[in-house]
Amino acid sequence: MRHIRVPFIFLCGMLAAAAVNSAEATADALSLLPSHITLDERFHVSAQPTAEAIVKLRSAGVGTVINLRPASETPDLDEKGIVEKAGMKYVSLPVAGAVGLTRDNVVAFDQAMAAASEGKVLMHCASGNRVGAMMALRARWIQGKSADEALAIGRSSGLKGLEADVKALLQPEPPKVDVVSAPSGYRPQE
Repeated sequence: MRHIRVPFIFLCGMLAAAAVNSAEATADALSLLPSHITLDERFHVSAQPTAEAIVKLRSAGVGTVINLRPASETPDLDEKGIVEKAGMKYVSLPVAGAVGLTRDNVVAFDQAMAAASEGKVLMHCASGNRVGAMMALRARWIQGKSADEALAIGRSSGLKGLEADVKALLQPEPPKVDVVSAPSGYRPQE
């Protein structure tokens, strides 16, 4: 039996090339996302991905897709089916514009982020605007950030068109006033 000696340097080069090709495939899958924003090593934001881009997300290490669009906005796309067939978890949290920016939805959004324990997480809506709004409100209402910090987080997460609505929601609630009965000149008729 004849042994072929492969120089160690050649083997290292082949392994490095494979690693580069793997990193390029990951970068390519994420680069297919429209208006892609990397928040950190795990969390990503984008506009509505195409079916082709969704299928490739698993190769980029995405384990969960959180969709903030109501189904009525994408009636011809079975995003849940595509995501699950590709081996990822799908979370639907319909946020219908400014009226959907509620405390209940922000809590559900935070819980969906926390429950996404495997791999990267893609959060999307039509443009990234609703994701940015939810990130800002989450920062303020759940994480206790200041209004300015929360707004900065929202902007860096895609907040644009809903900014005025978010600014109003970030402001502290007016103080509750204790009503004290004061004497009045009004006397009911007897």
